[in-house]
Amino acid sequence: MGVLVSAGTLPGIVMAPVIGLLADRYGRRAVVVPCLVAFGVCGALAGLAPSFGALVAIRFLQGAASAGLVNLAVVIIGDHWDGTDRIRRLGQNSAVLTVSLAVFPPVGGSSPSSVHGDCPSCPTSRAW
Repeated sequence: MGVLVSAGTLPGIVMAPVIGLLADRYGRRAVVVPCLVAFGVCGALAGLAPSFGALVAIRFLQGAASAGLVNLAVVIIGDHWDGTDRIRRLGQNSAVLTVSLAVFPPVGGSSPSSVHGDCPSCPTSRAW
């Protein structure tokens, strides 16, 4: 399971500076929209992954896309708001990220096992 988690976070460490450079050069929207699309497509593909190896590869790609979303959200907030409004928006962004990181992994990990026994993301699956 550690490989699966690392596959989603490791690309963010490497891609964050690259995405920042791309956003500065080509514009925020030109980078954040493809990141949104890639994140969504990879999320859908993860549910259809035929094997654990495919799931790890998809999570790696999704992690690269999420690096753009997390980092550029803060940059876009900084671009559009000033003063106390900026502080409030950054706080809201942090709150949503924190709650999402706490709530969604257990929900996502428990739901496939009740639906399908061959789900590669389920530790009790036959796919392991």
